[in-house]
Amino acid sequence: YRNGSRALIDRREERHPLAMNAKVRAQRDRCDVLVTNLSRYGCRICAGTLWLPAGQIIILRPTGLEGLLATVRW
Repeated sequence: YRNGSRALIDRREERHPLAMNAKVRAQRDRCDVLVTNLSRYGCRICAGTLWLPAGQIIILRPTGLEGLLATVRW
């Protein structure tokens, strides 16, 4: 862990901070989210009240872009 956050130290690539609106679809749920950092291998989303368990398959669709299939890691 780094600086008291849950970010893992051994990431494959450094994440870049940003603020990008997106939509998440997970099984029966849909939610507006905010992508707060991004790399080729992952991202962090703020999902408000939507709970996404580790292992959940989602579709993440940043505004204006195609949806991306993703797996929630933690």
